[in-house]
Parts: sequence; structure tokens; C-alpha cells
Amino acid sequence: MSIDIDGNDYHLREALSEYRPRVCVMEYNGCFDGVTEYIMPRNDEYVWSSTEQQDFGASLKSYTTQANRLGYDLVYCNS
Repeated sequence: MSIDIDGNDYHLREALSEYRPRVCVMEYNGCFDGVTEYIMPRNDEYVWSSTEQQDFGASLKSYTTQANRLGYDLVYCNS
């Protein structure tokens, strides 16, 4: 499964938590370092509008925590 909707990705993955694909590919917000937790509040009206924007999606740490909770391991990441 691949999710890349530029905003509510974390919340969509959470809503699909009963779905158990073998592999999940998620885009993370690289504005945050690898130890910072960040999850943008769910906003059904959200539209990503600028590369200057930093308050979107979720941090790598937040996705890793979510993945572990759902029974997955981080096996690869690139910037």
C-alpha cells in the first residue's frame, strides 16, 4: 500500500489500520529530524500549497511509532 496525499496521510493510514498489506510506503515530512514527533491535526479541507509549508503530514518518528503499533517495521528511508 502506498499513501501520498500531502496532508492527512497519517490519519488515512490510521483509518485503514484493519487493512494488513505486506508493505506500506508512506511519504513523511522531512522538515523534522528523526526524533521529533509531529502529526498534523486532521483537516478534511487541507490542501498542500507550498514548498515553504512545514506543518503538513507527519514526521518520520510519528510514522515509525504508528507502524510499530500496527505490527510493521521501518526497513528503509530516504530523504
